[in-house]
Amino acid sequence: MELRVNTIDSLALGKTVLDLSDLAENDDLAAIEREYVAEHKPAYVAALADVRDLGAIHLLEKHGFFFMESQIKMSCHITNRCNTEGFHYRFEVVESEEDLAPILDIASSAFSQDRFSVDPLIPPGVSAKRYRLYIMKSFAADDERVYRLVHETTGETVAFRTHRIRDNREALLLLGAVKPEYENSPMTRISEFFEINALREQGIRHIYTHISSRQSPLANLEIKGIGFRVEGAAVLLRKWYGQG
Repeated sequence: MELRVNTIDSLALGKTVLDLSDLAENDDLAAIEREYVAEHKPAYVAALADVRDLGAIHLLEKHGFFFMESQIKMSCHITNRCNTEGFHYRFEVVESEEDLAPILDIASSAFSQDRFSVDPLIPPGVSAKRYRLYIMKSFAADDERVYRLVHETTGETVAFRTHRIRDNREALLLLGAVKPEYENSPMTRISEFFEINALREQGIRHIYTHISSRQSPLANLEIKGIGFRVEGAAVLLRKWYGQG
């Protein structure tokens, strides 16, 4: 069993958020809960369990944790360069707060199907704040990067992507979104092509990501359009305490 304070989610909610993982079916969850409530006084606890571990899932349900989403883990081996010929955009690392500002604007309205947005117990605005905080973390972290896709003629930031580099060999794809007016265009796929090429140029050959099953169009894009393969799945349940 692993328990940690989720600093960013706590900042977004304004109350303590804990992440619980690797729970075993025979763990004494009642005792674990008493201990973390006494120490942290959380408002919200998120528990992640492998979808195959019914024992752990049922244990969480028995103690008042409610299902919020399932997550698909996918990976891909980068071989050939993605074709970005004919796309009049440039893909560049964000290195200034001025260039970060339009990305934060995109993030404020781009995500509407995440578990914080659809949760009736989470106040409005928390999800948007949460995503902005995660992007700001990537901007500041040594092992993470924020990229933007810029129209070469107008200079407009039309999309962004973030990822984390691990051991200079593999990358975890984190967040990505396009401006609202491009939601029904190929822009999501185009921006990911540029990101994969950028990673490939850095010597990265293995990439992976986690996608909510709510985002089935995105999952289809990753599998059919990029060549990702499903490695596994997990379920996320949460318990609301309303304190903190």
